[in-house]
Amino acid sequence: MNRILSLASCFALFLCFEGALGKTLNIHLPDAPATLDWNGMVTNPEAPIIGLLQEGLYGFDPVSRKLMPLLAEGVKKSKDLREYTFTIRKDAKWSDGRPVTSHDFVDSWLRLLSPQSTSLYLYYLNDVEGARAYHQKEGLSGESVGLKAPDDRTLIVKLTRPVPDWEKTPTFWPFFPIRKDAIEKFGDHFWRPGVLLSTGAFVLESSEPGKRMTLKRNPFYPKGRSNVDQVEVYFDHDLKAAEERFRSGFFHYLQFLPPERLSGLKPSKSLLQPPLYRNHMLVANAKKYPMSIRDFRAAVMRAIDTSDLNEGKEIALAPSRNMIAAPLEGSEIQILDRADPAEAKRLLKASGVVLSKKFTIRIMTRMGEPFQSIGKRIQHQIQSSLGFPVELASLHPKEFSAYASLNEFDLIMVYWNAKLPEPEDFLLAYGSQSTNRRLQFESAVFDREVGLGMLERSKAAALKHFTEAQKEFLLKERVLLPLVDEKATVLRSPKIRNLKFNFMGFPDLKDVILAD
Repeated sequence: MNRILSLASCFALFLCFEGALGKTLNIHLPDAPATLDWNGMVTNPEAPIIGLLQEGLYGFDPVSRKLMPLLAEGVKKSKDLREYTFTIRKDAKWSDGRPVTSHDFVDSWLRLLSPQSTSLYLYYLNDVEGARAYHQKEGLSGESVGLKAPDDRTLIVKLTRPVPDWEKTPTFWPFFPIRKDAIEKFGDHFWRPGVLLSTGAFVLESSEPGKRMTLKRNPFYPKGRSNVDQVEVYFDHDLKAAEERFRSGFFHYLQFLPPERLSGLKPSKSLLQPPLYRNHMLVANAKKYPMSIRDFRAAVMRAIDTSDLNEGKEIALAPSRNMIAAPLEGSEIQILDRADPAEAKRLLKASGVVLSKKFTIRIMTRMGEPFQSIGKRIQHQIQSSLGFPVELASLHPKEFSAYASLNEFDLIMVYWNAKLPEPEDFLLAYGSQSTNRRLQFESAVFDREVGLGMLERSKAAALKHFTEAQKEFLLKERVLLPLVDEKATVLRSPKIRNLKFNFMGFPDLKDVILAD
């Protein structure tokens, strides 16, 4: 009996000692999130934080990129691929200890689809029965949507057409579950510190608006191998100051580096370049004169040499070949033609656009890098080749999202992070059904070819359709110009191990270990 008590005492002491070993990880982000409401958030400042706080039914392994179950135990698909039945894990819990249920997913997705929703990612649910009608028409019952929760652990999704591997769709943050009771109790404050309930590895402990957030380990989430119990997230636009704090040992890794550093970095043990599926695109506002004139759009696009946009020769940037970002399959296909200033001048003349003394066009982009350096190169190239002034408007990310919706720009520089690691994700964002499209142009040919490609089982056959779709926008209509593909670049301290990033460039800290 004494021996049993002694063993129990030792075990208790071990647990205390284990807890005492918990370490704090310090990380840097340039911008503070405006919201942590994952149904409605849009910009990248929010996503890295949500990825630490919440999980979905499935996710992608950050190393292998293979699909893996998270809050789901598994999924069964009907033979016609029009019905998906997910089973929620028995041990999946919220940070207050309440089990995660199938109703939490139905509540989340109906909230996302509601007529009041302003989410830019609604179109990912376009294939769900009744989803579009529910969003577009007030007064419809949630029962009209193909989302059912017959019991706490069963989620049934009914689709309007066969969709292979639809279980990949809810890996994306808008489709994480919500706690309806928390929203009813706290309203728009449900995501505040001390209130927000989590399903992921961490919970939001406290926040100094615009300066810092403190995340603590979720007591109901499996800890795994990590010895990190707290994450301190510091927000600062000054990338040089952030690098100095990394060099001093304060930050354990640095993901956002000053541009001049990116041109001088060389491969080393401290440098990580995990796969990142992100590209930058120049989009013409085809509803606004003079961009409404096809030959004028073509003149502008042919004046831009995308191979000359990386002025500092940053290791993080490479010229795009098409709309699909490297290293995804299909990104290697050369669709873009070369810049041709002489042809650009001929097209400008053919457009019939009169260049008065007050004539100018405006390019809208974000503040910071690489947006401004790329924007300045584009501005210079257009002015040099075509001879009219170009105004560059660089806006804060929050202002950018607001002004982009007003459609007052002539050209807009956007970037796209793949929400799913599939080539079609870079095309669907510009299709007529997208709710996140900055493109003021629709093409039945583009939509048809993308749709046909998505039904193909053969990747080679799918890419043929995707190539034809891109030719419609890039060569025939000249409404888009892919600029550069971006690569992830991370400096890590020798003290940190098991640091991983997903294909969107967001950290996965579940298994991080910090050495003394």
